[in-house]
Amino acid sequence: MNRKVILNICFYFFFVSCFSQIENSNQISINGDNVIPFLFNSSNTTYNLGYRKTFNEKISLRFGIRYLYKSDDALTIGIKPGIDWVYKKVNNWRFYYGVDTSLELRDDMARSNKFNEVSIIPFFGILFNLDKHFSISIEPSFYIKYEKNKDYSNNIIVDTNSMFSSGMSELGIVYLNFHF
Repeated sequence: MNRKVILNICFYFFFVSCFSQIENSNQISINGDNVIPFLFNSSNTTYNLGYRKTFNEKISLRFGIRYLYKSDDALTIGIKPGIDWVYKKVNNWRFYYGVDTSLELRDDMARSNKFNEVSIIPFFGILFNLDKHFSISIEPSFYIKYEKNKDYSNNIIVDTNSMFSSGMSELGIVYLNFHF
C-alpha cells in the first residue's frame, strides 16, 4: 500500500515537472554556514539542504533535509515538507510566505535519550536574484513544536516526558540558492 502511494506521488511530481512552462522552476538551497562557515552563522537546528519546485507564478512546493552526526555523541535526521506563495515581485526581489511542517528524530547517545519532534513553521521569505541561476534568501519564521523525549538508559530514574514549545527561528540564516 505504501509503495503505491509513494510511486503515485513521485509519478505526479515527475509528470508535472515535465510539462512545467516556467523557466528555472527548480531550486536547490544550501545553508550558507555549510558553504562558508566563517562568513555565515547558523544554529545546529537549521536544515542543511532544501528543494523548491515552482508550479506556477505564485505557488511552490518545498522539501528540506537535515542530517547531523557526531560519532558516539548524537544523530539527528529531519525532513521538512512545505508550501509557499509569492506575495510580491519587485525587480530582482521576491517576497513570499508559507508554511512548513517538520519531522525530526534525534538520538542523544551520550545521555541515552531519544527525541521525536513535530513542528508547524509559518514563515516569511525574502529572495534576491543575483542572476538567472543564483540567488540568496532569508526566511525568518515562527514555530510551534511538540517534542517527546524517551530515556532508554539503565538509570533508576527514567526521564521521559513530552512538551509543547514555540518561538522565533531562522533569524539571520542566509541560504544560497541555485535555480535550474
